[in-house]
Amino acid sequence: MTQKQTDIIKSAITLFGSQGYAAISTAKIAREAGVSEGLIFRHFTSKTGLLNVLVSHGDQQYQNYLDAVADHRDPIALLRDFIKLPVSMMETREDCEYYLAVSKIQLELGINREEMYDEVCDRFSWAVAEVGHGKPKSVIRAILSAHEGAISAIHLGDLHKTHAVIAGLLELVINE
Repeated sequence: MTQKQTDIIKSAITLFGSQGYAAISTAKIAREAGVSEGLIFRHFTSKTGLLNVLVSHGDQQYQNYLDAVADHRDPIALLRDFIKLPVSMMETREDCEYYLAVSKIQLELGINREEMYDEVCDRFSWAVAEVGHGKPKSVIRAILSAHEGAISAIHLGDLHKTHAVIAGLLELVINE
């Protein structure tokens, strides 16, 4: 990916995240990125093409974080790392901003995230069942919702809230 493509993506994330997808034109993105509007069309074909790249890249980033914690055979270690996932994302505030912007776009446009949530539930529910919870997929969904709140708090600079959410999840899920 070229530096100009990276600049376009960063500008789009910032603008979509703050003002919404519908409110932002490719001309605004181009001005923010310091490129011509034609360059956006050359690299991404359309605003929708740019959106598709952003969503795909955002989902891949999140998947990379999940992959990093999914190798545990010990269910408690797996759940501990899964629950602390937002703390891992704190290392890169840019990843938090990206994740939140993509989530906002998906909600705004009605893009169904159920497939991603189902995949995460399938991947981690065995660990939740192993520690004694009767409805593992419901527990995973609750963790995912709490993650969104914790990531939002990170983005807003409220690390105390993020750590409180993580501590609460650790207590509720694995009595830690």
